[in-house]
Amino acid sequence: NWPIIQGDPETGLSIFWPDNGLDTGDVLLQKKTHIGPDDSLGSVYFDRLFPLGVEAMLEAVDLVKAGKAPRIKQDHSQATYEGRCGPDNARIDWGKPWRQIHNLIRGCNPAPGAWTALDGKALQVFESKPLPARDPKGIAGKMGEIVEVAADGFTVVCADGRIKVLRVKTADGPKVAAGEFAANAKL
Repeated sequence: NWPIIQGDPETGLSIFWPDNGLDTGDVLLQKKTHIGPDDSLGSVYFDRLFPLGVEAMLEAVDLVKAGKAPRIKQDHSQATYEGRCGPDNARIDWGKPWRQIHNLIRGCNPAPGAWTALDGKALQVFESKPLPARDPKGIAGKMGEIVEVAADGFTVVCADGRIKVLRVKTADGPKVAAGEFAANAKL
């Protein structure tokens, strides 16, 4: 979740030599993959990281079997740790810039699902399209306000533009196109 939420251009995986800590041992192997502007957690993980991880495990086993596996010491002063991304981290703050909101939605898709409140009820948002404003002072509406409803979704004002919401899920329903949700909810 976190590399996408934080707007990083790449992420990756590491295979460590085991020790008593979590991800604290020497590094045996590392792999990287890019994060595109429209990637979600699902696309990065299922399309690239998972297959890359399988290949990396096979490569690591071969290196160990051949006696050629490196033990690269970590620089623990450079280490960072981000905890589990859960619903508390996934709430959309419409007062934030469009880039942060869009990255949050992408980074929480499919889990835990970015969310906002609509009429006092949680509404998860799984896909969006950023609509940056050329002149933030010219944005009509207040932050968090739905300012347009269309067949393909609805548009919400944020700090420096708007976000077009494209796919949503209510607490008791399936994921649906935001335009369908808007029509059924009579937004």
